Amino acid sequence: MVQRYELVILDDGPPGSGPTDPTVEFRSNLTTVGEAVSTVGPPYAVSILVTLSEASTETIIVPLEFTGTATRGIDYLRTSDPNDPNGSPVDLSSRLSIAPGQTTAEIYIWVAPDADVENDEDIVLTIGETNTAGDTLTGAELGTRLTHTLTIADDDSGGNPVVFFAVDVASIQETDTNQTYNFDIALSSPAPSGGVTFDVVDTGAGTATLGVDYSGLPLTTVSIAEGETSTQQSITVIGNDTDNGDQTLVMGFANPSGNLTLPGVGEGDTHTLTILEDDLALNDTGTVYFIPGQPTELSEGQSNNYRIIYDAAGSGDHTEFDVLFSHAG
Repeated sequence: MVQRYELVILDDGPPGSGPTDPTVEFRSNLTTVGEAVSTVGPPYAVSILVTLSEASTETIIVPLEFTGTATRGIDYLRTSDPNDPNGSPVDLSSRLSIAPGQTTAEIYIWVAPDADVENDEDIVLTIGETNTAGDTLTGAELGTRLTHTLTIADDDSGGNPVVFFAVDVASIQETDTNQTYNFDIALSSPAPSGGVTFDVVDTGAGTATLGVDYSGLPLTTVSIAEGETSTQQSITVIGNDTDNGDQTLVMGFANPSGNLTLPGVGEGDTHTLTILEDDLALNDTGTVYFIPGQPTELSEGQSNNYRIIYDAAGSGDHTEFDVLFSHAG
């Protein structure tokens, strides 16, 4: 007869030498957002990630403290729905739960926008063994990255709106005739009482020449009426049949009214328009060929547009154009 025995191996190691709980910490130490971050979405809330070193079979309770120069309930809210534009429903707790089997959880912060000119503010989140609300760390041990600072950068300018080009860079294909080129200018907030005015000028940083490649600048005393936030302006791109190469026009602002602020460098202060050349220079050399697959025969009285490609020698310029062939009979 075979007898079966259960062998139990007793651990004789020192206390604490067995399996340990996972460690909990923030994924990063710092986030910076603009004051208007929660006006654009979804999501409307800023996400701050908390991580576990490994998943657990139980729910992890993580105590949190919210400190810093920003005031909870005034400058920001903790929300449980990042996709709600108003930060609802508000989460008043000071702890975070990480579900069994998960290694991450998110803290959602909704930032309240305002029009006040003020210093940047910050929210300092801290993970601890306990917090002032009476929560206790459960099922995990503290890691090393235990604070996260969320900086809210003020985006107001003393009550004056900031003017800027809606698009920094654009291009237009030159033709043999004049064309109208439209571009948009915007304000960071609605124009105040009396509206605002400014000039649009050629900064001189491009290669385009007034009267040769374009006309219409400077645009003087451009106005945006009270309560409005944008305007569309235009210049003329002069057509020609001469190869001048691509040209650039760099526009900027000048002479703002006293209730208007000009943008900082790289913040919509210039608009660069590239005028793309469409002509071939005299005596250009290169290869001209038909695109394959087009008809190879024309019957009497028949006409057909043929797409032809020109590759300039040496420069790598590649131009496509249509040529009409007719069989007169």
